[in-house]
Amino acid sequence: MHIGTKELETKRLNLRKMKVSDADTMFKMWASDNEVTKYMTWHTHQDKSETEEILKRWVSFYSDIKFYHWGIELKEEKLLIGNISSVIFEENTKTVEVGYCISRKYWNQGLTSEALRRIIEYFFDSVGVNVVRATFDTRNIASRKVMEKCGMTFEGVKRLAAATSSGIGDLGMCSITRLEYLGGHHGKDN
Repeated sequence: MHIGTKELETKRLNLRKMKVSDADTMFKMWASDNEVTKYMTWHTHQDKSETEEILKRWVSFYSDIKFYHWGIELKEEKLLIGNISSVIFEENTKTVEVGYCISRKYWNQGLTSEALRRIIEYFFDSVGVNVVRATFDTRNIASRKVMEKCGMTFEGVKRLAAATSSGIGDLGMCSITRLEYLGGHHGKDN
């Protein structure tokens, strides 16, 4: 049952709807950073107007209960540091694919896995999906580690199926099923 993007929180984070007024922060914190976008399916933003345009599109989609997209905000600082979303929703199998991006300044602090763990919980407990999956360019080992830390199982590789800012590479996939989630296999605590 679709319910759309709801405000969520974790110990250190607020997961909230993004706003057009987030453009300056998003542009400076991650959208303009070549290191952050290195393995993304979208190119590095060259100026803030690109960021504003994508935010306008996302904000316009919030009225659709099938749209799931959150800004990742540090709770205490009220600072937006990334985003996490549903990129594909397969209705027939109740499978959601998620993607995420976070400012390089906040890498290796467990924040991405904290956000992903909360989104996994939301999709199983509130939306009622059967599977949560995520894909990654296999050159991006850190992203695979985030997924596995959240209880996702590595499924395999589709060769030369990842078209990212770094060119064409192999696409890895991880997932967690409802049964695995209910069995308590949904990741280690930070």
